[in-house]
Amino acid sequence: MERRDFRFAPLLATVFLVIAILVAGGCAQKSQTPPAQPTPPTTQPAPASAPAPAPTPPPLSDAAKEGAKLYVSYACVSCHGIGGKGGIANPNNAGGDATIPALTGDDFKKDFGKDEDVAKVIKSGSILNKGKATSMPSWNGVLNDQQITQLTAYIRAGLPDAGVALPAVKTGEDVYNAYACVKCHGPIGKGGVANVAATDPEDKDIPALGSADFHKEFNTTDKIRAHIVGGMVIENGKPSVVYMPKWGDVMKPDEVNLIVNWLNTYK
Repeated sequence: MERRDFRFAPLLATVFLVIAILVAGGCAQKSQTPPAQPTPPTTQPAPASAPAPAPTPPPLSDAAKEGAKLYVSYACVSCHGIGGKGGIANPNNAGGDATIPALTGDDFKKDFGKDEDVAKVIKSGSILNKGKATSMPSWNGVLNDQQITQLTAYIRAGLPDAGVALPAVKTGEDVYNAYACVKCHGPIGKGGVANVAATDPEDKDIPALGSADFHKEFNTTDKIRAHIVGGMVIENGKPSVVYMPKWGDVMKPDEVNLIVNWLNTYK
């Protein structure tokens, strides 16, 4: 019988055992599923908050409502703009504001912080650059005290929209009414109101337009145009004396043409 050598048997057994353990461990590692990672919470952006509603302005007083009508019918809107925002060019105001000032904002409130401050400038006017610039005319005697109070109330209320429509301008007569020429000169050909603060007898009444005397003095369209565009300051621009405003920087060129031709042909 052949004799077998078992001297290396223990060593081989050990090697096979180690290999078996390693193989089993590798398989176990492959079969293991990694633990699930927690899903981070989804962060939703906070909904945008709605803007706070604008504060509701207090209702206009009856006086301010009437003032809103006067602001349009006396052509304040033509110079100071809708809502008193200003901004109309005043190119001949040398050394002063380049635009007609707003009737709102901090600067206005600083200079005209009281009712009497506003009423005073409406009544006395303000001549700029000796009348070469578009200036604030005096409404003394053209607006009565009650109307000045009403207009002041509207301005001091911030000149909100009061539903007053601007007049349509299609004819020379429309221009005459829209720019309040009629408020000083009266119905065409019939003369205007008294110039209550004037001292020169010739200036005591605002002259009629379209009369025989008017056509004698202003016998060409060029003369009529020059007077409307350039205005005329009387009595050295004394406060509270009504004078002819300089409309050249306020009226549109076609509006000037309309009123010039209408006045020239009116008999």
